[in-house]
Amino acid sequence: MLAVSALFLLITGLLVALRFGRSGAERFWIVLALAVFQIGGIAVVLSVFNQLAAVPWMVVHGVIAVVALRLLRKSIPSNSWLATNLRFQSQPWTGVEIALAFLIAAVTALTFVLQWITPIFEGDEKMYHASRVLYWMTNRNIFPYPTHNDRQTVLQFGSELFFLWPVLLTRLEWVARSVFWLGVPLAIVAQWLLLSALGVSRVVSLGTVLLVMSTPLVTNYAPMLKPEMWSIVFFCGVLWWSVKIAASQQNSATDYFWLAVYFVLCLNIRSVEMVLLVPLVLLLWSRGRKSVGPFLAGLLMALILSGAVVPLAFNWKNSGNPLGPEPMRKFHASVLSVEQVETHTGRFFLNLIELPAVPSSVGLAAWNGWFRKVGDALGANRILAGEKRTGWPGYFEYSQLELAHRFSLGGLLWLMAIGFSFRALLRKSSPQLLTMAIFMATLTGAIVLGIRWMQHSGLPERFLITPYVAGVILAAAYLDNVILRRPWVQAVALLLLPWAVIPPVCQALVLMGNRMAHPITMALINDPFQEALPLIPSNSRILLFGNHQAPDYPLFGPYQGYSNSVFPWGKEKFDAATLRHKIDENHITHLLFQDQRALPFEWAPLLEVPEIVQWLRLQSDIPMLLSSGRIRLFATAFAGPVQHQVTEEQQLSEVPARAPLLVVGKRLQKRIGVDTGHLGIPWDIEDLGPVERGYLWLGSGLEGGISFNLIAKEKETISLELDVEPGPSRAGSIRTLIVEGTVTHQEICRVVLEKRQTLYCTVEITQGPNELRIYTPDTRTIAAMPNGDTRPLLVGLHQVTIEPVRKSAGK
Repeated sequence: MLAVSALFLLITGLLVALRFGRSGAERFWIVLALAVFQIGGIAVVLSVFNQLAAVPWMVVHGVIAVVALRLLRKSIPSNSWLATNLRFQSQPWTGVEIALAFLIAAVTALTFVLQWITPIFEGDEKMYHASRVLYWMTNRNIFPYPTHNDRQTVLQFGSELFFLWPVLLTRLEWVARSVFWLGVPLAIVAQWLLLSALGVSRVVSLGTVLLVMSTPLVTNYAPMLKPEMWSIVFFCGVLWWSVKIAASQQNSATDYFWLAVYFVLCLNIRSVEMVLLVPLVLLLWSRGRKSVGPFLAGLLMALILSGAVVPLAFNWKNSGNPLGPEPMRKFHASVLSVEQVETHTGRFFLNLIELPAVPSSVGLAAWNGWFRKVGDALGANRILAGEKRTGWPGYFEYSQLELAHRFSLGGLLWLMAIGFSFRALLRKSSPQLLTMAIFMATLTGAIVLGIRWMQHSGLPERFLITPYVAGVILAAAYLDNVILRRPWVQAVALLLLPWAVIPPVCQALVLMGNRMAHPITMALINDPFQEALPLIPSNSRILLFGNHQAPDYPLFGPYQGYSNSVFPWGKEKFDAATLRHKIDENHITHLLFQDQRALPFEWAPLLEVPEIVQWLRLQSDIPMLLSSGRIRLFATAFAGPVQHQVTEEQQLSEVPARAPLLVVGKRLQKRIGVDTGHLGIPWDIEDLGPVERGYLWLGSGLEGGISFNLIAKEKETISLELDVEPGPSRAGSIRTLIVEGTVTHQEICRVVLEKRQTLYCTVEITQGPNELRIYTPDTRTIAAMPNGDTRPLLVGLHQVTIEPVRKSAGK
């Protein structure tokens, strides 16, 4: 179906391009815009009727293609027109030009291979870029839904449309990633057309494109499911139409129309690109009233057909602002002040200073030391409010590595372009270059000064890739004549270009080799739900209780044809009636908790989970399937009969292996094992060294206890030997411990300790899984430890040993 849909897409786009395009470049931009219009427009129309599915998509797309063919069939050129206009007329290519073109093709192929062999396994892709598309498919529309991660519903989704289209029609991740990768070759074509519009020579254009595509940041993000490449494509479209308009006083109405279209396509990638409206208004003002009508027509059509209107309209409706709720906007935005502007500006310019490679460790240390002093002088190293030295959002510190990891020599070219632009502004030079410089400067300023600096998330560096491309192209346009007229400059350029290109390409090749030799494991792809997913069969319907960074993508079953449906609980407080209604309304088969303690949200109150888990444990028709670490998994009656199967690899005699806390005695090891996928603990297990190993503090109540699963081959009577000691969070040394079965909630035994000692509890277990919990009902009387630890440390658990019943064991 995808191939047929692609044929429909090309037919419609080509017919419109042949009818309204006046050159090959114009037709390219029109075909690309029509592709987005078809994908986005069909998604919007089907969403209105909750019919976002493969068959309705194909029906609507077929109708569009037939209508376009009937209305525009006269646009199909004759054979003589084709012979005249498609004849290849060009100066012969030199050896240098052929070599540069070959290298561009090689870098492009390298990014494709990396995309091909790299599944979706980390970061924003799992949290919202890919998962939001699967939520659309679950809900059968692209409209907002209750979510734990507002990025899924608030942010623009222009690039995700190129993931939705292939996933919807094929249900294959590798196909969808391959289609999404098409942003890379399209970005190359877009840069080439822009360079041609600026009159840059072919050899310099090829060198510029090669430099851009081998920039470390570009080679890093090109094989990802992030919107950087598509942002380059559509921003180059805005620049191309702007340069075309600036170059002539006799522009047609269609030029302003398509300029508006590409502005919206750019905006639909990232909302920060809304600032481009400022230079657009200036450009239109310089052209008079004749430009306003076509521009507004293009703006309106593109907003609807690209789908850009959806997040903007719903954000306005739900939050009173097209960019989303105020807490979210404030969270991502910089606090504009003289200090912040100085700091961000200094960081920006320092980030552009980077050498492709520094082989000497001594030279590297000296280089970093000197530029960190420069950073101090510029205020760049100032730690702004909220920034941390460890964890998110991180803090800025200038770093030149042995191999460049940011903009390399392209950053220095960008600096030159900024300087040339100021010079051109004073001299009132070429209107095309001035127009392009204004667009570049506007977007750069908005990103650098308007977005919070989040070093840990790669911001704003990866957002800067888009204006960076414009800056390098602008530098090429300024330097073109200098390079062509001065042989010594050509020689320097031919020496510098390999120095800039080889290191990032080598890094990409090393990454490709590592990925091939050591493929991404399913455990990493499914993290942090790798223990729960084997217990969730295909065609399940999951109610997810996740936090603001829940990597929910693997829950949809991407390697089973996206067979699962996922419904987020969102951020609303727990209500039993609401939960029951959600289960019944959506035929929920499983309830999955990312954390059994609490679910934090970046700009909303956290959701307390113990109350929900405790309520579920009291429901006889909703058994708990998994209690491992912080993960909790429950099944409902819609799941059918529950069969808890545990492989031999999951049944160990010492758990966890790194610091054993649960130990099965030698006489029972062939008959009983501990389920490694079913270990519930309030905090991480500590490692006390080679002799004692595992150690766990128990808090107060059920949620502060430990739960585990013993797998028995047959019915047994065993003794739990608890090596415990009183904790420091309660005055006195007397503590009570309770052992209970978590399925029946029946107390098995209650023991009291006064010092470090071994306590015994006799337990009867049945064949198969036996869930047990150990906890203390005591509460703390001391709020915090001298070291600042505020956890309720009531009982120290050194080890639980499972042995045959001894004469001294009591019940």
